[in-house]
Amino acid sequence: MAIRFGKQIGNYSCAAQGTQTGQKKSLDLTGPLLLGGVPNLPEDFPVWNRDFVGCMRNLSIDSKPIDMASYVANNGTEAGCPAKKNFCMDDLCQNGGVCVSRWDTHSCDCPTGYGGKNCEQVMPSPQFFDGQALVSWTETEITIAIPWFMGLMFRTRQPAGTLMQVDAGAHATINLMVSEQYVRMEVFRKQQLVASLGFPQVRVNDGEWHHLLVELRSAKDSKDIKYMAYVSLDYGMYQKSVELGNDLPGLKLQTLHVGGLPGEGNQVRKGFVGCIQGVRMGETSTNVANVNMAQGLKIRVEDGCDLADPCDSNICPDNSHCSDDWSTHTCVCDPGNTHSHKQQTLHLNL
Repeated sequence: MAIRFGKQIGNYSCAAQGTQTGQKKSLDLTGPLLLGGVPNLPEDFPVWNRDFVGCMRNLSIDSKPIDMASYVANNGTEAGCPAKKNFCMDDLCQNGGVCVSRWDTHSCDCPTGYGGKNCEQVMPSPQFFDGQALVSWTETEITIAIPWFMGLMFRTRQPAGTLMQVDAGAHATINLMVSEQYVRMEVFRKQQLVASLGFPQVRVNDGEWHHLLVELRSAKDSKDIKYMAYVSLDYGMYQKSVELGNDLPGLKLQTLHVGGLPGEGNQVRKGFVGCIQGVRMGETSTNVANVNMAQGLKIRVEDGCDLADPCDSNICPDNSHCSDDWSTHTCVCDPGNTHSHKQQTLHLNL
């Protein structure tokens, strides 16, 4: 009925048909509706166990609202959405940082030169890169040990650019980059990709400061020891890991590039446009002694991260004011006015 007459009898756009083979000749549609997960099932069952983490509301079936409190059974859910509560009630951010309430946690918008979950860490040597800038070190005295950390903070409006590249030993390379608006890590051996991961769910070319930390550490797998890279974006708000193989530990760093890769002559390839600060590398996550920006070879790098205020040129039309959004601007309409993108003017709502 729903297949043939769905449009006439109501909204049955989800109706479908199919065939079934095997000994079972019936389809059980009398089971309960499950939200947020399914119970543990036999290994040969075609649906695996899946658990949802988050909040749900406004449940409807066939365009009819369903009372989510009228459940048959409840396995651990609670009313409301406590993960969306205000996490900025206390004075959490230090050194002039501004608290922002996030999903089940908080973050701090730190002033330039500071970082950490609560802006408690000094992030030395903020530098501006214009896409043709680069800082390089060669013949370092750094050896990859376990555990071993590499990290930095960055901000950009561009969708792609090199953050850091490490060449270790004769054939190993670790790349940290912004690619297609998100952070990506790649590990090569003899120019062959052996490990990679990314955070496509997080757009990082938003002009905000982002913190990236990579930790190399060992993990025991049965009787064997394997080496993993644990990557944290924005102080654990997003985390992933990938197996690296056994080649990196013990290798000595040959070159380190920040902000781009050296090209022919004095050119820079895959250059980063934006600011980088707090470059660190070593056996602890806060070690900045091994990477001294003053000792690196600099190409067209500018100290600091102070850009010209785009609002100084009175770029916004009447009945609006300009907001400096770092490397770009927004025209915010005054109350009672709207902005027409086609005419580039503001009109009064009457």
